[in-house]
This record gives sequence, C-alpha cells and structure tokens, in this order.
Amino acid sequence: MKQEYHLYRAKFIKPHQANFLHDPDITPEGVFIKALYEKPYAEYRESFTWHIGNLNELEQSAGFFAVGRITTAKFPKFDPQSGNFVELVDDTSPHTFVIYDARIGLLAIRKKSDLAPSTEDIAYKIEKLLAQTSVVIKNEIGVIVKLIPNPEDFIQLIDRSYAVKSFTATFTGPNPFDADEYFQKPLAVYLNAAGGESGVATIQGGSLDKDVVTEVAKSTAATANNASAKIQDEAGQRPYRINLNHNPVKLVFDQEEEVAPAVVLAHARTAYNKVRHDD
Repeated sequence: MKQEYHLYRAKFIKPHQANFLHDPDITPEGVFIKALYEKPYAEYRESFTWHIGNLNELEQSAGFFAVGRITTAKFPKFDPQSGNFVELVDDTSPHTFVIYDARIGLLAIRKKSDLAPSTEDIAYKIEKLLAQTSVVIKNEIGVIVKLIPNPEDFIQLIDRSYAVKSFTATFTGPNPFDADEYFQKPLAVYLNAAGGESGVATIQGGSLDKDVVTEVAKSTAATANNASAKIQDEAGQRPYRINLNHNPVKLVFDQEEEVAPAVVLAHARTAYNKVRHDD
C-alpha cells in the first residue's frame, strides 16, 4: 500500500504594531499549538464542513492530527422488508492525517484523493481553519501554509551554469527562524515594518556569487517561497530564466503495513534538512 506525504511550511506572522490585546510573549510555535488544540471547524458551503481533530503528541511541540470534511451523501441500498431499492441519507467523513513539528512550522500532509484532488487543496483548508482560531484572531497573526518546493533541479542548474545574471525571490513577514542572513531575514523585517504582507526582490550582476545564490535558493525553498534566476550556460550565450519548481518535497512509503507517525516525522525532518542544509 503506497503512502505519500507532501511537505509544507506553516508560518504565523506577527503584526509590526501590537495592540494591548496581544500576548507579547507568544511565539509562532505557541500560536501553532494553541490553534491546533482549538480543533477549528468551518462550513464552506451548505452541508460541507471541514474539521481538525484527533490530535496526538509524539513529543513536545510535535505530533499528528486529522483534517477532513463532513458532508451528506446518498447511499443506494436494497431493503429486504419492502423488496425495494432505496436511497439512504447519511454523513460521510473522508479525512487524512498530518504530521507536524511546530518548532519549525513543518507539516507533512498525507495525500488522500477521496478527500481532495491535491495536498495543496488540503493545505489551503488547514490555513483557513487555523486563521479563524481565537489565538490567531486575538493576536492578529497572519497564517500562511505553503508547499516546500524541491530545489534540487534549480540548484543543479545554478551550479552547472557559466554565470548567474540575476536572482529573484519572494518573501513574507518575519517568522521562519531559518531564513538566510543575506536576503530573506532583512527583507522580511523591512516588509513587516512597512506593514506589507508579501514582497519580491531581484538582484543583478555580471556574474553573481553562486554560493550566495544557492544559499538563498535553499532558504527560499525551505521557507515556502518562490525563486527564479537568469543564467548563461556558456560565455556569450543569451541568458535564460529558470524557476524553482512547484513540486513539493515528497515522502513515499511503499509497504503493506501503516507507517508509524513517529517514522514519518523523522523522515520529514530529514527531508526538510536536506532542502535547507543539504544534510
């Protein structure tokens, strides 16, 4: 039985100006945990409600939970007493499991086709559910849940190129502790001070330092942001643009028995560290 998880980053961004209702000591990790334990739910259309539940701790600030929807459906059935075929109305509750590490804002969402066509659809619902919790609303926290793109192909093209002519990356407000010192951290602070929600910046040059570009590309992927670059394969060649792909980092387990959540958590951390640090 194939079990597939996709990696996402959950970010909880504090406002630049806090009012008297805000908890001055609350951290993104604390917001994450408190929001989960509110077990939020929301009706997105009539008879179609999404829930977070089944919370289980594996260790401090890490564990797993279920997310799914409740909807009303009709089931065809034969009634032996009447000798007729009838339709029964009942609730169905397709759901999937999500492994989390609140310390680094890491999510591993299990793919479940009968719940949603893609894990991005599930991530979007998780984002909306967490955004409506009382701890998030009270502290005016911005919630972002985005996939962690696999930067391997992008970095290989950078490494093999003759020259990197420009590099562009998106950024959001300060939250990820592991943002790079060159690009993501200072721009995130600037964005937050200006009251912005997201931004994009480009650097250009005759031949940008590949080590710096690679470091920022890894940081950009790990913090669930987007990047692109213009590179030359040979001297005198016209530069062309490459993009950080939109394919999530995946964990695939092909075995009969269910993989224990603690095992998935360990693999998720390893995969994340490979994106961020090549560990």
